[in-house]
Amino acid sequence: NRYAAVDLVQGEQLLLRRWVGAEDVAGRRLLQIPAEHQALSIGVDLTRQVAGFVTPGDHVSLVLSISGGDNVERSQFLLQNIQVLAVGATALSNTSTQGGGRVTQGRGSQNLTAVTLAVPENDVERVVFAAEHGSIYLTLMPPNAEAAQAGGGVTADNVVPKRQ
Repeated sequence: NRYAAVDLVQGEQLLLRRWVGAEDVAGRRLLQIPAEHQALSIGVDLTRQVAGFVTPGDHVSLVLSISGGDNVERSQFLLQNIQVLAVGATALSNTSTQGGGRVTQGRGSQNLTAVTLAVPENDVERVVFAAEHGSIYLTLMPPNAEAAQAGGGVTADNVVPKRQ
């Protein structure tokens, strides 16, 4: 009465932690979404997810690079200390970390990996807009790290500090 929580490939060793009960089938309760958050997936290439080192359970910051209304290009923190729920088909479940491969989608010559984040409800629209109109980098945070001091962002005018 157990079902595979992830796709299995031929010749793969079958591990008990990769099987779930009938109540968990079809994505129900495979992701632990914190209260007042929503699960949101964005496509991120390997370089922009710390060379693929981002894994379920990690905490990341999202740095957005975008052209503003005044055509000023800017990079700055969008959100910080966001929990990663899943990367590709690898999810942080309510019982253990599930194994599995990466799900990639092609966009031109880029290979994107779906990264599923626990985004505070009030920030979901901001992340969707940023993913649609800008470029997002994920930064990997050490365990129990505090959010970095967010400034006004970086532009071509202030990327190199002025010498005194």
